[in-house]
Amino acid sequence: METLFIRTRALAGFRFETVNMRPYRRLGVQLTQQDREKSDGLLSGGRQPTRVVLRALALAQLHDGKGVSEVAAHVRWASKTVHDIGRRYQDGDGDRALYDKQGPGAAELLDRSQIQRILAMVCSAPPGGRARWTVRLVAEEAMQRKRVPQVGRETMRVAHAQNTHLMQTVVAALISRDSKLLICQRRRGGSHALRWEFPGGKVEAGESPAEALARELREELGVAATIGTEVYRTRHRYGELRDELILIFYWAKIDDSALLRNLAFERFEWAAPSVLPQYNFLPADKELINMLASRSIP
Repeated sequence: METLFIRTRALAGFRFETVNMRPYRRLGVQLTQQDREKSDGLLSGGRQPTRVVLRALALAQLHDGKGVSEVAAHVRWASKTVHDIGRRYQDGDGDRALYDKQGPGAAELLDRSQIQRILAMVCSAPPGGRARWTVRLVAEEAMQRKRVPQVGRETMRVAHAQNTHLMQTVVAALISRDSKLLICQRRRGGSHALRWEFPGGKVEAGESPAEALARELREELGVAATIGTEVYRTRHRYGELRDELILIFYWAKIDDSALLRNLAFERFEWAAPSVLPQYNFLPADKELINMLASRSIP
């Protein structure tokens, strides 16, 4: 009894959880906003391995301040398992916290060039009759188009989870009215402040480029738009970003009577293609601007 009392007092200044006689310090896991959204996506539905969903749930509950033993009881895992998941995340390995590690001697899932080819493929419209790209469809089309050798859905899903940072897709709209194009100026104080651009934004997980562009136009200008054909695409790497961007520009149509609302910009205006080079556009847009001004793109 005396030994137990001494140990209890020695640990009194710390927050430990004791499960099966094994003490665990409360982890204090803090998910980033991006990882919280990823966790919420895994928990919101879709076909995922049960163990991945339970790991996402464990991380979400640790983030919410629950203790290791409480989370372990909820997911019906050993406390050590939950503790290890939390520690892997804190050590900066979010994918290992969620997904299984390859076995000894396993080959790399996909090399970088294969991943780049797949990412470029899914930035295009899905095959006829399909509303969007799914993991199964990406795997099937990648093999059919000889982007990769034989590969399964799980390999494709894990490769996507580990490499989504490699290339971010951005979409933008060319909206014409009375022979002029809608251009928008970025807000002062933000990144690339007061530079001009075409309205649009990033493609989020689960969206096709056209769906993303329609959403961005609703969010930025408060209008419903019909997304038309692709006009131009390019790649660009900004110095402040880690990775390269794919930029895809589409014709988009809005109703002539539609009232545009400025929900995201310093200002916007309608400009004739011939005068576009006079505006201080983002570097990634410059080649397209010159093509529009010279009527290379009608």
